[in-house]
Amino acid sequence: MGNYIRIVLSIVIIAGVSTRCFADDMIQKVREINHERFYRLKEITSDGSKTFVLDEGNLKVFVISENGELITSFGRQGKGPGEFVEPVDIVLHNDTLAVLEHSGLKVVQFDTAGTFLNEFSVKQMLPFSFNYSDGEYQVVTLTHNDGYLQRYSVSGQLIKSNVVDGSASEPLSDKAPQQMQIFSKMNFWTNSNYDYYAGYFYKPVIEKYNSNFRNVETATLKLDLPEPSVELRGNAAFIRGEPIVYDIQYFNGALYALWWNRNLQQIECNGFATLSKYSADLILEEKSVLPDCLLGFHINNGFLYGICNEPVPKVVIYALE
Repeated sequence: MGNYIRIVLSIVIIAGVSTRCFADDMIQKVREINHERFYRLKEITSDGSKTFVLDEGNLKVFVISENGELITSFGRQGKGPGEFVEPVDIVLHNDTLAVLEHSGLKVVQFDTAGTFLNEFSVKQMLPFSFNYSDGEYQVVTLTHNDGYLQRYSVSGQLIKSNVVDGSASEPLSDKAPQQMQIFSKMNFWTNSNYDYYAGYFYKPVIEKYNSNFRNVETATLKLDLPEPSVELRGNAAFIRGEPIVYDIQYFNGALYALWWNRNLQQIECNGFATLSKYSADLILEEKSVLPDCLLGFHINNGFLYGICNEPVPKVVIYALE
């Protein structure tokens, strides 16, 4: 992986907070699922009996049984109903599996057997991720100037669109041209029953928002590696650094964050993917170094379902405490 890449994330450790690692019996890998059809995995979710894996390389969703067997797959390339060009996220609610399409600016809905149900358009440019809670979708959409959280009904009606301030309003660098400022915006969003949490590709903060979308808590994170920086080369701007933060999820009163502590010389996966657990008030409580290169995860019923692309695409399942 080169020194200069266009999409870069930030390494996180809460500064000045005493933490402890998960004990060996508090997080254990219980299964690893490889399949020859896996190509470039993007996101994962599970209801405990079936696991749904978004493969952006194949433009498909794979459905895996509780025993690790491939049940079916669905999705195809295209711009028509039920088709993908650049799928970036999935959520599961009730008997509906929803896929967020980045380039197509839409949410595509299937039943859990893969039958196409419906799709609707996202009203702002560049949707990056989404969540489902309390009967509505919460979609992170970005423009060059602002980061939005948009709330949609299941049928696709826009309920409300909120500009998110906090670190989302601060540019990554005064040197960067306007088109680069979009990378300053939030990229991850998760919520409890009353509060919301935002995470960033490039910025060393995790933020808590109340139901009125006011920033009420901010965890300032200490970087082990240099913060991403903007470098200008002629008329082009580049982000210098390595991908670090990959995913966040609120579950059962705690916020979980997945991050990498990797340097350019490290090749083996073992030892640089870390799962950190925070309290609801963003105090770092625990962390565990994982033996796999997790890129995304989903927690359900005491298990963490993760995806990797290095050294081969695979699904891994861990038992939590």
